[in-house]
Amino acid sequence: MRYKLQLQRYRHAAALLAVMALAIAMPLLRYSLEPVFQRDGTLYANMIQSQLDTGKSFYEGDFAKPPLFMLLAAGVCRAGGISPAAGMLTVNIFCHVCWVLAIGFITWRIFRSGETAFFCALCAALLPSAIDYVCGGLREISFLAFFTVSIAALVEYHQKKKNYLIALSGILAALAFLCRFEGVIMLIFAGYYCLVMLVTDHGSRRWKYFTAGVVFVVAFAATVAILSAVSPEVMNFIKTLPYFFKRNV
Repeated sequence: MRYKLQLQRYRHAAALLAVMALAIAMPLLRYSLEPVFQRDGTLYANMIQSQLDTGKSFYEGDFAKPPLFMLLAAGVCRAGGISPAAGMLTVNIFCHVCWVLAIGFITWRIFRSGETAFFCALCAALLPSAIDYVCGGLREISFLAFFTVSIAALVEYHQKKKNYLIALSGILAALAFLCRFEGVIMLIFAGYYCLVMLVTDHGSRRWKYFTAGVVFVVAFAATVAILSAVSPEVMNFIKTLPYFFKRNV
């Protein structure tokens, strides 16, 4: 019995390593065949290079895109002494691996099947559009990583009912928002989850879901506020939000 359990653990570890290796290898293979960023990726690389050279903010004027992806890539460039293209590719591959693992984790938590989780993670690792995001130098894959890991933390909260997990989900949702505007969807998703559980759970502790919703919102807002205080790029992005909504709504 102990031998079978140990063998199963080895199989799970081998499957995890295989998926991670594939999630790294596929973008590298794709980039080696076509080492060209998409138009937006080239723009981001130029912005990062300009900031590394001059120390100025990425953006000037009355409109700014969510800057977290470029901030992460610029940080990797400084730490490793590498080019913007290499820094962006490094961040995107890391985010790709996190996204793939989060897909596998969510699947395992829901279906309790290692085989199903492996299959879903494998499909995520081979998804052409995700690989294109990675190799095109785009911020979409970092958004997907933070957004999906935020959902994974929310799923784990549903299982364990620990407030630190819902707070972690809120923090990750804020980071997703700072990669793409669509990150605010997690506020709606988490709020809807807490509301449904509050209404349908008739136990004596059902008000813990109200607390969970408050914790999520506070964690989201606090993350954005802290990063705005320490990063001029994030602050500039927050200041331009009214302009964005006025132009697009």
